[in-house]
Amino acid sequence: MIEFKIPKDIGATYQREIARKPENLVRLYVSLAVAAVVLFVIFGIRPLAITAAQNGKFLAELRDIKLGLETKVAKIESESEKINGLSAEIDLLYKKLPERPELEEYLQELVLDAADAGFVVQRFRQQEGSEDSQGGISLEIEFTGSLDSIPQLVGAIENAERFAEIRDVRTTAREDGGTDVRISVVVYTL
Repeated sequence: MIEFKIPKDIGATYQREIARKPENLVRLYVSLAVAAVVLFVIFGIRPLAITAAQNGKFLAELRDIKLGLETKVAKIESESEKINGLSAEIDLLYKKLPERPELEEYLQELVLDAADAGFVVQRFRQQEGSEDSQGGISLEIEFTGSLDSIPQLVGAIENAERFAEIRDVRTTAREDGGTDVRISVVVYTL
């Protein structure tokens, strides 16, 4: 028969190996945890920090834009309050710059003013509008009257109810001592 020799310290060796296994597992788990933390720092926190830094610039710019827009809105509101406060004075301008031309009324007024200045209106003629008469109607008006009364006639046209610009004044002497006057006027509307 064969006899086996079992050493006496076999239990101690076995116990040492069993005692080492938890230490190995703890080392393994700790190293895996450290690796996970390192990976999280590299692939998680770093990109988040970079993104936050980049977004911080954009957020600062957006704040500046928001402040600028708020100041512009406040300025617009204050200016609109000023404009609303001037509405009574603006109503006076509507008489001088009506939305529709209403030339008949203007021409009637012009004939009366010319008669007061000593002139008789011979003819009205609408001219082709030029680039610098935008928003207005170009008229050529022929009058007959005295040369001395031209300043009164020009003053009557300039002081009429409507905005009108005198572009040209041409005079022609007649044989009977009178004067023919041609005035180019631009009457403005909205």
